[in-house]
Amino acid sequence: MTVYLKGIAISPGWATGKAIMPISSVFDISRYHISADTVPSEINRFLSAIEKSKKEIQGISEKIDPVSGKEALLILDMHMMILEDKSFVENVITRIRDNSINTEWALTEVLSNIEKTFDRIEDEYIKERKFDVAHEGQRILKNLSGQEATYDLAEPGIIVLSSFAMSNTPYLMKDNVIGLALETGGLVSHPAIIARSLGIPAVAGIKNLASKIRDGQNILIDGDNGILIVEPELEIINKYQDTRAHKKGSDTLHEVRSSTQTKDGTAIKIMANIEFLEEAEDAFNAGAEGIGLVRTEYLYTRKRELPSEETSFMHYSTITKLFSGSQVTIRTLDIGGDKIFSELYKKSENPALGLRGIRVCLKEQSLFRTQIRAILRASALGEIGILLPMISSVGEVQTAKKIIEEERKNLAANGYKTGATKLGALIETPAAAMIVDSLSGTLDFVSVGTNDLIQYTMAIDRGDEDVSYLYQPLHPAVLRILLLIAEQAERSKIPAQICGEMASVPLYLPLLIGMGFSELSMNIGIMNRARRFIAKINRAHAKTLVREAVKLPSAEEVEKFIMNTYTKELEDEA
Repeated sequence: MTVYLKGIAISPGWATGKAIMPISSVFDISRYHISADTVPSEINRFLSAIEKSKKEIQGISEKIDPVSGKEALLILDMHMMILEDKSFVENVITRIRDNSINTEWALTEVLSNIEKTFDRIEDEYIKERKFDVAHEGQRILKNLSGQEATYDLAEPGIIVLSSFAMSNTPYLMKDNVIGLALETGGLVSHPAIIARSLGIPAVAGIKNLASKIRDGQNILIDGDNGILIVEPELEIINKYQDTRAHKKGSDTLHEVRSSTQTKDGTAIKIMANIEFLEEAEDAFNAGAEGIGLVRTEYLYTRKRELPSEETSFMHYSTITKLFSGSQVTIRTLDIGGDKIFSELYKKSENPALGLRGIRVCLKEQSLFRTQIRAILRASALGEIGILLPMISSVGEVQTAKKIIEEERKNLAANGYKTGATKLGALIETPAAAMIVDSLSGTLDFVSVGTNDLIQYTMAIDRGDEDVSYLYQPLHPAVLRILLLIAEQAERSKIPAQICGEMASVPLYLPLLIGMGFSELSMNIGIMNRARRFIAKINRAHAKTLVREAVKLPSAEEVEKFIMNTYTKELEDEA
């Protein structure tokens, strides 16, 4: 019987084949005390497992092509850093020594504490890193036990996992792996990044996935819509094949770098969201008209020490030079203060509402000034926008603007050239959304971070499964606040763009365009699909659509309304 399972689309494309499920060992961890004279040997056993784990990662790295797998190599480097982290290793050793307990239990306790710390982090990218730590923990446990995990890769198929460990990476790079399905993970998880870089369709976030599929069962995954189909009928497979034939030649990486136009001639600027340098090249090759969001947190989390001005400058300048003639918008550091200055700030009970984003930058100005100097130096090489996150008042922008100008003068005094920059605010709090007109006097543009804006509007924690159902991009309250932002920006005559995940979902595009957002920054993999869909939208009609949608009582009603209005267009892109 055909069964449809809904998840999250994390890598575009579709594939059908047999489910390949891991044959793995379950680690039964028990606590037991060890005698004082065996503590040294127990510590050595832990250190030996660490060394074996390092060699495994090195072995995986050697199998990856440095060009096609460059993002995977960056992620493997990050995993190696976890194993080399002195604090992590010393915490485990301390627990073994002080509590006279076995390595497995000491390691599990340390991993549990780390996971709790990550759960309090609001930034989705940083939060996803808890899985990286957990996976390295599992690798160490495997090496402590001597057990191995294997896959039957005798024929082409789709790997199905409850979670993805970096040790799984080589399997994804084999020719007969045509897709990936996961129970955990999201758009910014490492398996998503790797799958997209390798061109493998993938779906994640399917609860209890392993219990719903048998090894060897025929399945189909749709990485564009986040769907997994168990035992798909021939008619369903034929429909997907017809869609592929229709699109053939349309999804090539490079397209002309010119504005996309709606059916009635309105220009819509398509830009890319990136974090890694390698993604900048992919965005350029995909025809992005600029970078609407450069996430900078990676520079601050990949090593224990903070990035120097020179390191940040090299990172920003590489992207800026590549997109010469187009704007590169760099978001200043958007992370909680306790993640950088753990010795100064206690962990917030509610990090989403605590010291993060611009609040950290204005409190720790030396950190902010270092980043600003790097951005300003890069501005001599091209057009740069500086995007301030977590803004909630005009005063925050004014203070940040003053710091930027002070550092511009300091650089000039020291012989450094800078270029003109544009200043923008990331509108992700209801407070900022309500005062876009007031903010406009100190800004050159605004960018809407829909992920956090939805969260704060709906008063939910996106990571809390008990309330995740309330994360509704089409909720009338969300639509009304987005419309308010667009209307204020239009009256104030400043550009307004969308850089959150809503820009990456075709279903939402008619509403965003109808509201007046003409600059959309999205995931690289969705850009060509978005261009095709936008070309079918009549903006004048979309404006009417918005006026009707905001009157509807629920997200379900809005979705039904859009689906009925754009049935054919959405089916063409399914």
